Amino acid sequence: MSDIAEHLIRPFATALLWVLRALLWLGWELMFSIIGWTVGWLVSRTITFGRLPSVSIREEEHYDLLPRLLVEVVGLGTLFAACWWLATILLA
Repeated sequence: MSDIAEHLIRPFATALLWVLRALLWLGWELMFSIIGWTVGWLVSRTITFGRLPSVSIREEEHYDLLPRLLVEVVGLGTLFAACWWLATILLA
């Protein structure tokens, strides 16, 4: 009986696992690579008066890993700080 249940449940569990992995990948890609890069690029360009990062906003793939990660962390940190500041103003 358990073999029948296992053969019925395993394909659904495998499909659910693939869906969850796809959602995780999409969330990671959206959060870091798109939102983090875009906001970080704008903030970095503003702070450095247009010198860094040296690539355009659409050329993220041509940038090295460590500087790209730094720009993305700057972007997410800026968003976090803006949300924190806005929450303190609205809830005060």
